[in-house]
Amino acid sequence: MILDSTTKSLELVLGSAVTTTAMPVTVDYVDMTTTTTLAGSSDSQSNGVTLVTILAAPAASTQRKVNSINVYNADSAAKIVTVRLNNNTVLRPLVVVTLQVGDTLIYTDVGGWFVLSATGLIKNGQSIAADIANTPAGNIASTTVQAAIDELDTEKAKLAGDITQDFAAKTLGIGETINSTDIISAANATGRVLRLTTTGQLIATPNAMTAANPSAFTFGPTAKAAQTGGTLSLFSYINTDAAYVGTSLTMYYASQGTLSGAQPTTQTGYYVHSTLTGAVNNYGFQGAIAAGANRWNCYMSGTALNYFAGGVLIGSSTDDGVSKLQVTGDAALTGNLLSTGMSYHTSKTVTTTNSLTTATISTRYRYFTGTAGASFAITLPAAAASIDGEVITIMSTAARATTTWISTGATFVGAPASLVANTPVKLQYHHATTQWFITA
Repeated sequence: MILDSTTKSLELVLGSAVTTTAMPVTVDYVDMTTTTTLAGSSDSQSNGVTLVTILAAPAASTQRKVNSINVYNADSAAKIVTVRLNNNTVLRPLVVVTLQVGDTLIYTDVGGWFVLSATGLIKNGQSIAADIANTPAGNIASTTVQAAIDELDTEKAKLAGDITQDFAAKTLGIGETINSTDIISAANATGRVLRLTTTGQLIATPNAMTAANPSAFTFGPTAKAAQTGGTLSLFSYINTDAAYVGTSLTMYYASQGTLSGAQPTTQTGYYVHSTLTGAVNNYGFQGAIAAGANRWNCYMSGTALNYFAGGVLIGSSTDDGVSKLQVTGDAALTGNLLSTGMSYHTSKTVTTTNSLTTATISTRYRYFTGTAGASFAITLPAAAASIDGEVITIMSTAARATTTWISTGATFVGAPASLVANTPVKLQYHHATTQWFITA
């Protein structure tokens, strides 16, 4: 490259203003006349979009041969650099190139123009990823293609087999565009099926269940050899923070949904299948809360009926194999006990005294012990339709010479005027006549 006229010079201009630091420029040249050859150099720096003369025109009768030009991008951002020939105000661009931070634009009289990267590699039109600018956007903050690729590699979902998965993204939408109230949401062709909200709620709304796949949730863990104790399929608890002022904590809650089609025949809140019998001990529902004030293993506050097809055992787990209701221990009954063709197996009540003169009967079998006393008054349940057919047995181990019988609203037929020691007296109530009769 030769400047052979006093009107020819080299200029440099940038495509944008300087960000932090101007670019230093050096030019090496030789001035030649018919009699002399003189080497020289020039140094300057860029001035943004304002042109800078980096090599002035030669003197008269002198040719100025350019040996080399170096333009170094010392700025903190990539810049477009234009080097041009000014021939008496006629501008001729020689090179226009984007220099990344740390790049150097070089011209030599042998090799021409090329760019040396910050890593020392000659680009020669074949850019490497580290030297290609990237405009940060979205969640990518890198300013070069190579750095952006590296950033993606550290933030992408890892391949199967990796132990951990770390996601920097704050939200994830699968099959749909996520909304501002969710962290994760997923949808199928019909609609949304799963949400993890920003408040931590997990909401599932399956909408494509079939007869072959009717379950919204299926938990089927496999207990391993290392689990020598209990294994839990589903475990639930609720914590409260120091500011909690609520009144109720419910671990599992069943509520009525919207029934748009035909009314179902049966609706069950919680169901235990009949196949749950494979263990030594099998409990459909078990409560292990110890006795204490306001503690209930089973608390049914609804007024609907309660149905038990199997036997009910209270106070003991030993089944007699016959009775539907088996009570071991004392039983307190407030109200009337109705019987329709039923046999009763009731524990006796023993009253020990030497001076008892009155007694009110509250159990079917009543035994009195002690020595013979004065007149003895026995009160049986008052007349009522609910006790029709009731049979009460009374016996004393000591003779009671004078015995009277009392039942509000009823009379007695055949009741003995005295009790013979160790001789039972059995009375049965007949409501049609409001009478107590001696019976076998």
